[in-house]
This record gives sequence, structure tokens and C-alpha cells, in this order.
Amino acid sequence: MEKENVKPMIEEIKESLLRYAIIRMRLIKLSVYEKTAVILSSISYFIVVLCVGVISLFFLFMMMAIWIGNMCESVVAGYAIMCIISASMLLSLYIYREKLKRWFKRIFISSVYEESDLQ
Repeated sequence: MEKENVKPMIEEIKESLLRYAIIRMRLIKLSVYEKTAVILSSISYFIVVLCVGVISLFFLFMMMAIWIGNMCESVVAGYAIMCIISASMLLSLYIYREKLKRWFKRIFISSVYEESDLQ
């Protein structure tokens, strides 16, 4: 009589352990996604700062500095104004770096994590 009562309990325990294992695997998968997203967002932030701060704005700022210098009749004033503008842009990137990292993290998580992983 007791053996009959034990079998349903064993089956219930097996099902509970299986559910636990599935949930644990999903949790590990989400953890890996998050860590990957943190790394990729940091790399993306570095690339954005590099592009904005060094490569893409360099030539534009040089041309604008010369143009402002011609308008002010002082090349030094043109370069000084453009230096202030570029420094303020880099400062704003530095101030908002955590928001930018979170934004990149959300983008990477949404691109890596699929709806099929929820099932």
C-alpha cells in the first residue's frame, strides 16, 4: 500500500526537479546574455567616442575653425572656438557615458535574445 503512495510522490519530485533545471538553464542563459551585452556596450561606447572625438569631427572642425577664423579675421580665434565646441561635445559624452552604455546594452540584448527563448 505504501509503495503505491510513494510512486506519485517520486514522479512529482522528478517533475519539480525538471522544472527547476529548465528554469536554472534559462537563468544562466540570461546571465550570459547580460554579460555579453555589457562587454559589447563598452566596446561600442569606445568606438563611438573614438569616431566622434577623433576621426569624424577632426576634418569638419578644422574646416570650421578656418571659416570662423576668416570671419573673425583671426585664425587663432577660429581654432579656439572650435576647441571649446569639441571639448564640450567630448565632455557631454563623458557625462552621459552610463546612459549610452545602457542604451547599447538594451540594443544588444534585444538583438541577441529571441522570443523563442522564453518558451
